[in-house]
Amino acid sequence: MVTNAGGLPDYDALQKAVHSDPYAMILGAFDIMYLDGHDLRDVGCKARREILFGIIKPNSRIQFSEAIPGDPTAIFYLADQVGLEGIVSKRVGCSHL
Repeated sequence: MVTNAGGLPDYDALQKAVHSDPYAMILGAFDIMYLDGHDLRDVGCKARREILFGIIKPNSRIQFSEAIPGDPTAIFYLADQVGLEGIVSKRVGCSHL
């Protein structure tokens, strides 16, 4: 992801960065399936997110994607209102991707 001046993801800027400035990109991580050769898919989504949060280094090009709890329709509406081009979502209590 590449963000705009307001801190929101900017798809056009991402497209440009892919070819001209790949170090401007940030990875927004929301889940982890494998770590150090271990399959984590049976660990459960909440525990995997805790593991992921614990291994992401501060100020790195990888950022932990916080969960936004609530009604999916309301979340989609808010994302649309601020101009986000997409969202990633998972069911609460997920075990597999």
